[in-house]
Amino acid sequence: MQIERAPLVPVIPAYCLFVSTSATRSHGRTALDANVSAVGDILQPQTRFVVPVYQRPYVWEREKQWEPLWSDVLTLVAAHEAGEARDHFLGAIVLQQELNNPTELPRRILIDGQQRMTTLQLLFAAAGFAAREMGAEAAAVELLRCVRNGVLAPPGEELKLSPTEIDRAAFELVMAPDGPPPDAEDDPNNHVQEAFEYFLEVTREFGVTAGTDQADTLARFTLLARILVQRLRVVTINLTAEDDAQLIFETLNARGTPLLEIDNVKNALLHLASRQHHDVERLHAEVWLPELGDPYWRDEVRQGRLVRPRAEVFLNHWLTMELNESVASTKLFPTFRARVLDTQRGTDAASLLTELCEDAAVMRRLWEAPEGTSAARLMRALRKTDTTTALPLVLLLHRLPNLSGERRDRAQAGLEAYIVRRMLLGLTTKAYNRIFVEAMSKVRQRPDEADDVLLRFLAASGGRSARWPLSEELVSHLLGHPIYHAVTRARLEYVLWELELVMRSGSKTEELVHARKRLSIEHVIPQSWSTHWPLPDASDEEIEERRSLIHVLGNLTLVTKNFNSSLSNSAWMSKRKSLPQHSLLLMNSRLAALDTWDESAIRARGLQLAEMIADRWPGPEAMLPDFDPQSIPHALEEMSPGNAMVQAEDIAAVWSQCSPLMRLLLEDLATADKARRTYAEVEDSLGWTRGQLASVLGGYGNFAKERFQSRRPFRIARDDDGEWWMWVDDVQTTALAELARSVHAP
Repeated sequence: MQIERAPLVPVIPAYCLFVSTSATRSHGRTALDANVSAVGDILQPQTRFVVPVYQRPYVWEREKQWEPLWSDVLTLVAAHEAGEARDHFLGAIVLQQELNNPTELPRRILIDGQQRMTTLQLLFAAAGFAAREMGAEAAAVELLRCVRNGVLAPPGEELKLSPTEIDRAAFELVMAPDGPPPDAEDDPNNHVQEAFEYFLEVTREFGVTAGTDQADTLARFTLLARILVQRLRVVTINLTAEDDAQLIFETLNARGTPLLEIDNVKNALLHLASRQHHDVERLHAEVWLPELGDPYWRDEVRQGRLVRPRAEVFLNHWLTMELNESVASTKLFPTFRARVLDTQRGTDAASLLTELCEDAAVMRRLWEAPEGTSAARLMRALRKTDTTTALPLVLLLHRLPNLSGERRDRAQAGLEAYIVRRMLLGLTTKAYNRIFVEAMSKVRQRPDEADDVLLRFLAASGGRSARWPLSEELVSHLLGHPIYHAVTRARLEYVLWELELVMRSGSKTEELVHARKRLSIEHVIPQSWSTHWPLPDASDEEIEERRSLIHVLGNLTLVTKNFNSSLSNSAWMSKRKSLPQHSLLLMNSRLAALDTWDESAIRARGLQLAEMIADRWPGPEAMLPDFDPQSIPHALEEMSPGNAMVQAEDIAAVWSQCSPLMRLLLEDLATADKARRTYAEVEDSLGWTRGQLASVLGGYGNFAKERFQSRRPFRIARDDDGEWWMWVDDVQTTALAELARSVHAP
């Protein structure tokens, strides 16, 4: 939170009005007790300021907060030395009076402003120690009165501030009467010691600039003490025991430096736990801190294009799993408060907090799953395909209490195969949010049989946005499709590396999990092949055949980047000799065992690799023994169903009267043997540019409207992702095929 520098008069009324109107809506009162106070007036009385356990640790930093605060202090010093009496407003502190017995000091709970209060305590303590070192004892006493409660304070209440447990040891260390020992170890979990050292350094420097005259040093520290105690001001907002402190805390922080969403969740849970008379200290120390209090959860990780704290990524997945609906990443805490922390239904805060931490531990085990497990393989696939939308479903599979390990592994293997197969075929991921949320609903109905439920659900759709590709389609696609251009390099490297692991699993070679160096994709017949891989006296068809096979699966392998560069466009004999010398991969050893490398070798190896892929990521026909491909409903809905098809006897008239491009299209549709293809696939087949098919169809529509009452010799449809498809029926296929043969007949 940046230290506010606005003038005092305009800021206070606006801020207090904001708090008061919030309180009016929440509590039905007209205002809260809000006062402008000098910092010394708050700190010097015998009082204990207690930071609730649900508050976050001390996180203010040098560049963002400490240096601006010290700069403001120096500005006040310079103004007073110039004869200008000036105050500086620091912001607000929200306090709630706590009932205590007569033997204790008055206790006030720091609902908001604990970062500011902790910083002030560290500044006052450091300045007091520096003053004492330089002989300014009176200034030191005045400053340290704002930090310590004095010799008559009950044991354990000597310090005015009681921070959270995670900060307590470091805070008590620097606040010792003689200061922190020189060899004190730094606590990496907070910035307390760093802040104290910074303020000690700058206040020492402040005293040294007075020169060697002791009177000047005393005067300078006296002025510093006066500035800190009397001229730094805050708005104190005092709550009664009946006020809803958590609601006010959330309202204030909505306009300040935002907490992590997980911090807001913790605060709300522990506040509710306190009201339900649970042991909040125990919940915080024994349940929250060991898991979600670990710094691991505050590390930032990439999710798609965004970089977010790991705790918020988890919370997003957890809420989606818990509510069985997609939750926006920008509305995590509001969703949690409104939909999960439902006090009207008697939510038990302690149970909910425990459940959240247990699920966080499950999520962490998934992210750190040991290699060789089904969870590790699935998580690797999700990372490489960037399919984080499946994680709520995976989390659910791992929290089902009665799902056996064998069934869970089967469910994970099916989910992994479903995602990887679709990735290899370039199928859309736009519907994954909906698909995986719906899958969770199905799984919850029969949790003990989650594997069978999930696999049958994934296998049931025939739509492009959701179908689980069959092996026949997958292998056919991999054999003839230029996968090097269709799949990102990182994903293709992942697939090839997985195949290497498959080869090693059944061999006597040493086991590998991770490549020791980043590998890159090598074309065995290089992309520039004409010099070292000539085709003497080749026909146009042979040249085109080679070009069509350069980027297919069978011609690709993995090597190190340096080796890739050295291979360049080398001839086969040179590559064959180098591969065993510079690569430990089995796939390269098998390549090097071949005497020749040509188009037939590419096809043979491509078939071998494609079948390995089909085995490594099986289809529904392999994972469900009773699966019937004919039972899959087709999700394509024909557009304009009222438009009738051209009858067989009229197709000859259409053929003779339509444009040449339309005849090419009809011939291509006929030779596709009723296959349903996307517009893009048809354009690729014809060698047309993107959008050309729509233009040809538009021309046919204008032509057919007048001559054939808008009847068509083909069918068009759009799937639930809005993608267009086309095909021809049996009758039209036969008629068109005969016309095409007559055109090409000698």
